[in-house]
Amino acid sequence: MVFPNEGNGPKVPVEFTREEAAVSPVLKALLGGGQAQGQQGQAGQGQAGKAADNSSPPHMTSAGVELLNPACKEEVIKKIKEWCDYHTTDEVFKATCTFDDFDEDEYEREQQRITEVPCYFDWDFITKVGDGMTNDIRSEATDKNRTKFYNTMIAANYLGLDDLVLLGGKFICKQISGKKDIDYVRNLLGIVNDLGPKAEEIRQANERILGKGQ
Repeated sequence: MVFPNEGNGPKVPVEFTREEAAVSPVLKALLGGGQAQGQQGQAGQGQAGKAADNSSPPHMTSAGVELLNPACKEEVIKKIKEWCDYHTTDEVFKATCTFDDFDEDEYEREQQRITEVPCYFDWDFITKVGDGMTNDIRSEATDKNRTKFYNTMIAANYLGLDDLVLLGGKFICKQISGKKDIDYVRNLLGIVNDLGPKAEEIRQANERILGKGQ
């Protein structure tokens, strides 16, 4: 069982299968391994502390794994479980795939991984997670959707899901690629306009000169 962080609200667990948990190196260390419960918890805590992105790593309790990062809301963890479920066979593929027939070095393989086009499931998944956060006009709805998207990325990083974080980065890059509208980019990234009146006037004048567009 994995318990999302709902603050002072009720703790409703999200059930991960062993295969789904194994996709996350952090959850795998805490929930898997076939060790005795006490040994497993102790070893898992150390591994989780290395993999987590801050000073509050997931905590193993008698009931399951408690996620302490505030980004790990229930709806976020359910989406991450969905992604993990699809990728449960990835480790099997990686275990049987070797690069002996390739001449490129590790750096080139990593660059290929970064630039390769995501599979249909991944792109459909991240597009749905990011749905509603790319509107031109900032609103309460876009703020909520953007928060959900970035919480998913923070939680993915917290759980050591590097491929999901990379997928989110590719999505953001695609959304801002070729965009000239600074307000659109600010809205997408949640950047507050802190330009003074004079600087904003110059920026708008530059946009008129250069041509403002999507």
